[in-house]
Amino acid sequence: MDLIAAKPMRYKTRRLMPGDAFQADDRMGRILVKAKRARVDAAPAPAMPAASDDLAALRAQYQAKTGKRPFNGWDAVTLRQKIAAA
Repeated sequence: MDLIAAKPMRYKTRRLMPGDAFQADDRMGRILVKAKRARVDAAPAPAMPAASDDLAALRAQYQAKTGKRPFNGWDAVTLRQKIAAA
């Protein structure tokens, strides 16, 4: 259950301030909402970008061109720059 802290509190060793988003299991989430310590996050979770297929293709292209595997933290823009430089 996606929640947003309404008051400063601790939950599972995390120190939360009002407005911090966190996840709780359903039972604990209902308890926190009833106690007015948190509210349900009504915003939908951000979807994965559709560029993941593009990223996989760029990684394969980088590996074919350089013979090395790319760093997983690189985004599509960085991979394009590295491929152009190689």
